[in-house]
Amino acid sequence: MTDHALPTLVLGIDTGGTYTDAVLLDYHRRHVLASCKSLTTKRDLAIGIGRVIDSIQIPDPSAVKLVSVSTTLATNAIAEGKGKRVGLALIGYDPELIQTFDLAGRFATPEYRYFRGGHDLFGKEKEPLDLDGIVRWVEEIADRVDALAVSGYFSPLNPEHELRVQQALGSVCELPVVLGHQLSTRLGSVERATTAALNASLLAVLQEFVRAVRRALDKRSIKAPLMVVRGDGTLMSDEFAALTPVETIHSGPAASAMGGRFLARVDDALVIDIGGTTTDLALIEGGQVAVGEEGATVGGYKTAVRAANLLSIALGGDSHITWRRDKRIGLGPERVIPLAYLAAEHAQVEKQLRALAQHGWAEGRPESLEYWLLMREPRRANELTPRQ
Repeated sequence: MTDHALPTLVLGIDTGGTYTDAVLLDYHRRHVLASCKSLTTKRDLAIGIGRVIDSIQIPDPSAVKLVSVSTTLATNAIAEGKGKRVGLALIGYDPELIQTFDLAGRFATPEYRYFRGGHDLFGKEKEPLDLDGIVRWVEEIADRVDALAVSGYFSPLNPEHELRVQQALGSVCELPVVLGHQLSTRLGSVERATTAALNASLLAVLQEFVRAVRRALDKRSIKAPLMVVRGDGTLMSDEFAALTPVETIHSGPAASAMGGRFLARVDDALVIDIGGTTTDLALIEGGQVAVGEEGATVGGYKTAVRAANLLSIALGGDSHITWRRDKRIGLGPERVIPLAYLAAEHAQVEKQLRALAQHGWAEGRPESLEYWLLMREPRRANELTPRQ
């Protein structure tokens, strides 16, 4: 009996902002045995993940030898500004230089401060580290942020100051601390600081995702190793991904590109991934995802993250169709719930749509392009909290 006589099963899961997909793959035969799509359940990601796993009906959980997951949750959180609040300590940075070139807006957080310290191009200390000042600042902002990021000037050449800050902060607060030199070896100080701040803001997002996948797998007795797709199409362990969520920027489209290459058995291709919200185009060259020479840019922030070189278009299967003021039809970038799904979930919607269809389009008007369903009555002003 050959090694390939029995199927080697791989479970693939992709959680996007709209849908969660799962496939069961016979790896050696390059054959998709089953697939399923379900809505992403943002209130508890494990519910949607569990649904797609159950729907593909894995006969023997022990036969699954690898679980590979990808997600756009981190990318979406950056683009939508829904990451956690971060305090960014900049060690040895030149405030005048940052101001002159208007670079402060690229730090991905308004809560940043400059401190003495840092190193030069040879890894030698420029000036002593203002450790006491950093500790006092963190004590001041501890109740206003959810995580901390530290970026030292030329820290990839000498991370001593970043490491000393991490050790000191561990004794004064319980906030997670992200260090710039651990995320990038590049010397671009602004991109490294941005990457550290974004990574800190995404820790909770990806840790929740990894925990949700783990819960869904454990409940179904799937014990296979869990790997997460990086933005350049390579894999990393779930433990590493939980600490470096910024590495999942472009994870979903990169996974689609590598999957297209694997199933088509070609090493050079253009892979088009049409999702509910966006359409992503990726190039496969020599069997690998084409990676941008510069760091990935997402939500207007330039990072030091190695990621696939993508063309992303704000047009997908659920794009909002509108009638524009210039009397032309507009598509996107907003997305809406598909009427077919809405009708399947709510019986009254199907009845109303059938009644509308009987009227025909002879007297169609712009408002005929939209259908609204009131899910619940809006709360009265006197029922809202001051924040709401």
